[in-house]
Amino acid sequence: MRLPTSSSKMREIPRQLPTKSKAMESDNRESQNSAPPSLGWAFGYVFKEAHRAFSDTFREQLRPYGITLGQWYFLRELWNEEGLSQRELSQRVGVSEPTTGTALDVMERRKLIIRRRKKGDHRSQFIHLTPKGRSLRNKVLALAIQVNERAISGLSTKEVSDLRSKIFKMIHNLEAARRPQEYIK
Repeated sequence: MRLPTSSSKMREIPRQLPTKSKAMESDNRESQNSAPPSLGWAFGYVFKEAHRAFSDTFREQLRPYGITLGQWYFLRELWNEEGLSQRELSQRVGVSEPTTGTALDVMERRKLIIRRRKKGDHRSQFIHLTPKGRSLRNKVLALAIQVNERAISGLSTKEVSDLRSKIFKMIHNLEAARRPQEYIK
């Protein structure tokens, strides 16, 4: 399979990932020959390419609505629950508070959100959608569903379920390795 790069060149992406033992055998053989191992099979690389493909496709779909991909992440959280503080929104989206502040400034100028203070709490601002921000929900969520459906076309329901389960297991494994004290059962 060939995927476009940022330049006009095309690069080859392996059709099938090698099994763990084949990958390790390949690495061992290549290290004996002093050549660096091929990294095209590495899951991090494959996930990066998948994320790029999802992001580029979805970004194109969002363009007519004047929403950036970054704004989408915040809107998605606010469609699930309004009245979050900037800190809570930052944590849910997984970005720093200054990045969130900048995005919220733009979204406020575009009249997608408003910031309100709660009585008795003069320090924190809580983020609420405007009618304009709420009105985008069904249209934009439909676009996200279309992009996901396009991505999984040709896969059975069981294959999609198995893939999702395995990816979440990989995430858990990596998070547990990074923060083992949080994952001790």
